[in-house]
Amino acid sequence: MNPGVYRIIIRFAAVFLAVCIFSQPGSGRALTVEELQKQIDQKNANIKKLEADEAAYRSTITASQKTAKTLKNQIGQIDANIKGFDSKIRITNVKIEKANLEIEALEQGIADKEAKIARQKEGMAEVLRQLSKKDHETMLAVLIKNDSFSKFLGSINDFVLVQKRFDSYLSQLKQIRTDLGNQKDAAESKKAELHQLSDTLADQKSLQQSQRTARNQLLSQTKNKELSYQNLLKLNQAQQDQFQKELEALEEKLRVLVDPASLPSARKGFFLWPAEGRLSQGYGRTAFAIRSDFYSFHNGIDIANAYGTPILAPYDGRVVHTGDNDKYCPHGAYGKFILIDHGNNLTTLYGHLSLTKVSEGGIVKQGQLIGYMGISGLATGSHLHFTVYDSRTLEFKQSRVCGPMPYGGSVNPLDYL
Repeated sequence: MNPGVYRIIIRFAAVFLAVCIFSQPGSGRALTVEELQKQIDQKNANIKKLEADEAAYRSTITASQKTAKTLKNQIGQIDANIKGFDSKIRITNVKIEKANLEIEALEQGIADKEAKIARQKEGMAEVLRQLSKKDHETMLAVLIKNDSFSKFLGSINDFVLVQKRFDSYLSQLKQIRTDLGNQKDAAESKKAELHQLSDTLADQKSLQQSQRTARNQLLSQTKNKELSYQNLLKLNQAQQDQFQKELEALEEKLRVLVDPASLPSARKGFFLWPAEGRLSQGYGRTAFAIRSDFYSFHNGIDIANAYGTPILAPYDGRVVHTGDNDKYCPHGAYGKFILIDHGNNLTTLYGHLSLTKVSEGGIVKQGQLIGYMGISGLATGSHLHFTVYDSRTLEFKQSRVCGPMPYGGSVNPLDYL
């Protein structure tokens, strides 16, 4: 082979290899919108599978959850909650990864639209220069410059075409700017979603850690012995009995003061449901309340669902109190609770929470996250206790055994949900 030809082939091969190497994905090259979309689609598939797995696991836990008070069962319930949060945290992490990809794709689209706007402006500037040049020529000058009438007409036609080109540039520019505005709005919305997902992830990790802490505290209190656990239950039972007698004696008198005529008219859908889940107990002298060791009148409704289920404000209002009865009488009352005055003679109570997301004095909007479902206070399983009070009958004062407590004349929440 001719040495010169051989050297040319070698050089060509070197250039070809260099191009191949430096054009490989992962070399620092920004992904295209199409490549980003493929990754987003993969994240959606992952989320769908993880959510299906989490739902299956949650239904298994719900079906097997026992109310029998044994140390083994209590530890098992806590362990199930901890494991359940592993799934939730994985799902939220994938959603965060997906949101970041979507933001990147939107920002690439924004950059592309901005580049198109710049090109349109350049094109329009050139057209304007041409129009300005033509506009300075009088019809007589154009006629004199052209040596035939047909050329004169051609010049006039060119002027019209330039004007049409400018109109086309302007129309396209308006559409690109509209698209750009929509993409910027979408990017801001997606960034807000990312911020919310980050908050959710932090809450899930906090809830999981609180269950680990509860597990360690329970084992420390009982030294992992069933007898010690049963003695602890007896102590809690005594506090529960005292609290329930006090609560029922006060609220029976306060219910008489409720004036239905001055309350908002009862109608379905007045309040949003504060949580998703199963109605596990109704209002009033329910069958469970009558045979219960704790109370004979249920002053609210119970909505059962997995530990950590979000609790939402059913109506606009102001947070008038938050508290944690477990600091005074563990497993004896409402546990972690929130009290919201809705400014319409109705005040709502949310009990047995695992985590509160609002503070006293704060304003809440309908549908806003205010906390998470739990098993604090007098609860045999994860649920929300939801009470609706006539605000004018409401008292907030120190109980004999469970610290600061709300007492009031209640009405049936189902009349408003």
